[in-house]
Amino acid sequence: FIEKLRATVSDEPKETDTAWMHNLMERISLTPTNLRFELGRCQIDIGTFLSLKAGDFLPLKTRTHDPCTLWVEETPLFYAKPGEQEGTLAAEILDPIQPGDPI
Repeated sequence: FIEKLRATVSDEPKETDTAWMHNLMERISLTPTNLRFELGRCQIDIGTFLSLKAGDFLPLKTRTHDPCTLWVEETPLFYAKPGEQEGTLAAEILDPIQPGDPI
């Protein structure tokens, strides 16, 4: 029995099932995910937060032309910049974030 089991399990690479791979990639590409475009962060005290009203500004440390971060779920994946497309706010992807890049 053990020899038969060993004969059916092999370390040799098998042919790639291209139909299976295509189906897997199609399913993955249709899976919804959450994106977050983070313009910046700031720290303020609770009193300032509680007194915020329409027209107030938050002191973000991001400059106007600095790239921002586009997150997929909890992972930062791209540098992007805010923009507009057909009258809607948008994020233009600039570059992928490399391991070790400061976020």
